[in-house]
Amino acid sequence: MKTTRWLKNMYDEKRDVHPVFCYNPFLIEEEAIIIEYEHVIPGGQIDFLLRDKKGLKLFVEVKWSYVDKRQILDYVTSIKNSEKDKNYRVMWLVPDDLKDAIPDYVLQSLRKDRAEIKFFSRNKIIMFIKLREKASNSIKKIVSLLSTPYKVKIEKEFIQFASPMEACYFDGKVVATGKRVGLKKTATGWYLDLLKCVLLSQYTSQLPDVTLEFLKELLDAPYYYRRLGHGKGIAYVDTAGFGNFITKWKRGKYKGLGSLSILPIIDIVQQIRDIVDEFHTAFTSVRKELYNDDRSKYDLAVRYFENFIAESTQSGIVMADKLLLSIIEHFQLRPSTPIPSLTHSTVGEIVSSVKSGERYENNMGKRIVELFCLKYMLFPSRAIYGAFEILMPKLIGKQEVFERIRTQSFIINREKGMYVNRYVIHEGAK
Repeated sequence: MKTTRWLKNMYDEKRDVHPVFCYNPFLIEEEAIIIEYEHVIPGGQIDFLLRDKKGLKLFVEVKWSYVDKRQILDYVTSIKNSEKDKNYRVMWLVPDDLKDAIPDYVLQSLRKDRAEIKFFSRNKIIMFIKLREKASNSIKKIVSLLSTPYKVKIEKEFIQFASPMEACYFDGKVVATGKRVGLKKTATGWYLDLLKCVLLSQYTSQLPDVTLEFLKELLDAPYYYRRLGHGKGIAYVDTAGFGNFITKWKRGKYKGLGSLSILPIIDIVQQIRDIVDEFHTAFTSVRKELYNDDRSKYDLAVRYFENFIAESTQSGIVMADKLLLSIIEHFQLRPSTPIPSLTHSTVGEIVSSVKSGERYENNMGKRIVELFCLKYMLFPSRAIYGAFEILMPKLIGKQEVFERIRTQSFIINREKGMYVNRYVIHEGAK
């Protein structure tokens, strides 16, 4: 009994418990959709208004530490008197260890008014809360890594940039000599910006654990690149993803490194991978219990994709530009602004050759679209001309290979059983 009382008081109902149900409505009822949080009724304010799978209004009050018998009866009466359409439902969600706190006369009264009591596992909700806390802490660490000022040695002088991304974008030219200087790692810059934007999007506060798993997939999904230096212009695919592509430089497996100033950025990517992999290990161990191992619940790409289809199209085709705009908005893809110029005390002014108006958010959004294709959620329609070039897997015999396909539209794959995860086991991962 002491342990139960301690657990009740440790977590706050509004701060800790409500978000779990709000952003995972399947815990209330399968296929239910949240309409409003803290819905006002004549008798007060009920926690949730949902619509169930039959289209009926579902009023839900969540209890955590105690059950107010009078509140239950008052709310049921208030809703009964105010709802003109009598096809609605009222539900009280109560922890399984508070079953004895509801007297028989309350249960009988609820049955008369077609109200329901549903019991949930307190321990399961606590697992959700702990996982969300762990994910939120991991996200803060990664955002900090991507927000810390970054120094680059340019012509024997260290220049400080506001972030690693800003440093990656800088591709300058010394006015006096015409010499090109800077990291000149634009693709690395916008990819790091993509990771940061995802972690600062609406999904982070709503679904931190699921968002962190999405980040892992962005790091691990096959990555298309062109090699610099010897063999310049030849296209390659790193099947272990962007994270592996960057960090293998430090392991001496890629010779196109160039400036040693990139090494700290490689360290940042490696730290991000370690944080994400550590969480993934913890998440995997409880995913089956919390999400019933249902991809539509724990996979952020699938969650977003299903909502987009439901709201935006009734056909089996989606236009590439429409999908891109939706992704940019929903994930708040706003890249860091490249600095137009800087002053170097040794050689004088250095003018950046990177245009400050570059639409890096398009590249970031296209990578998410590409991830949908790599997960077999979308199939690109081949086109001679098109705004998109998408990396798409195909099978040659039993071997999976990848090719770039130009497209303007995608065929929606509604067979969820075909969706795949793009996680890999990193070399040296714990």
